[in-house]
Amino acid sequence: MIRVQRGDWRKTKGGQWGPKHAAQFIKKHYPCSRVVVNVRDNLKKQSSSIDTTFVARHHVTSEFGLRNETNFLLSLADELGEDQAHVIKLERWSRDINILNNLIEWIGFKGCGLDHILHNNKGSDGYMQDNRTDTLLKASCRYPHS
Repeated sequence: MIRVQRGDWRKTKGGQWGPKHAAQFIKKHYPCSRVVVNVRDNLKKQSSSIDTTFVARHHVTSEFGLRNETNFLLSLADELGEDQAHVIKLERWSRDINILNNLIEWIGFKGCGLDHILHNNKGSDGYMQDNRTDTLLKASCRYPHS
């Protein structure tokens, strides 16, 4: 996993590191990669979650900072194109198993599917774990290597 955050963290010869530069870097160094861009619609709730569970990074935790970061990631996905990037939204996939199952298929797995969503980082402190211990993926799940 490579975390791409904050569009201004790295300078290029032409100025700031933007979505276009990040997409070029990924395409050059990871040409066969699949990039999952996970964003949230409710930035106020995301800010509250970060402040509650992590060390505050004020450049990111404000709604303004989160909006910039989200826009950067969505622009990165656009630059990569839908064959290499897939956008999912937390508020939707955390409630709709079909979104995750479609993602699994897009990544290239065959015979896979989730029966339920395992919810971690729950509770008021953000560290409670789901107590389900059953297998999430079907036993027939395979990634076809070419």
